[in-house]
Amino acid sequence: MRSVILALLFLLWLPACSVETDRSLYTAGEDALARLHNGSPIPAWLPGCAPFELQRSLDGDWVDQGPPWVCIWEGLAVLVAPGSTLTTPFQAPADSGLYRLRYPVSLGCSPGLPLSQADCVREQSVFTDPFEVEREACEADEPGCRFVPLAPNFLCADGESVGGPSGVCTRDPGSGQCGYEFLECP
Repeated sequence: MRSVILALLFLLWLPACSVETDRSLYTAGEDALARLHNGSPIPAWLPGCAPFELQRSLDGDWVDQGPPWVCIWEGLAVLVAPGSTLTTPFQAPADSGLYRLRYPVSLGCSPGLPLSQADCVREQSVFTDPFEVEREACEADEPGCRFVPLAPNFLCADGESVGGPSGVCTRDPGSGQCGYEFLECP
């Protein structure tokens, strides 16, 4: 009976849970924030180690990029109480593109346990609106930008995407050095 009641509440709860990022455009590697709001009358639960996964838009499909960090253990489920908001910091990806965050939100879980052991009634994905990541442009005369890559682009294994030099000189968010961004195959 408990699972039937929780399943019915879940159907009512779904539209009440939302997540948003603090902006729609980031520079690669920039610090960012996401806020998950539980507007429902029942608790919501998130994975303990990494509460979200990054997804990238490639050729019109959303492709999982994984969690923002490596988890050795799944951790205890994180409670998002009814009417509360959980703020999660993240770092914008290093590569230019269109991204979003996916939060796997669970309902009807036993507290104090990892999600895999919490006997949750249901899991539902909640997504941010897409956000764009751009690498910071460099001036043409900066070191690393003084030559134009001559290597040709190549067709990726999917038969649609193109890999190789983008022809745009940008600043690497990790090192701060300027150079030509290389497009990777999906």
